Amino acid sequence: MGDGPRALGQLVDSSMPEGSKNSITDLTSHNAFRDARCSVALSFLYCFVRRVLEVVRVHRMDTIAKDAEILVLANS
Repeated sequence: MGDGPRALGQLVDSSMPEGSKNSITDLTSHNAFRDARCSVALSFLYCFVRRVLEVVRVHRMDTIAKDAEILVLANS
């Protein structure tokens, strides 16, 4: 009878070194980091495209419509 994991009825994964089980560079953390970066990039892209479309819309408006929008926004 030994004191190792097999004696306690636990399975040992021999394909991974012992130290990598608790490593902060685990592959799941890299995937989570990549997913977070992707979400931030998509959010930034959405905001950028929205602002560009807003500038194009305001640029095409005539002066009366611009003045009316400024009055409405100033009173709200």
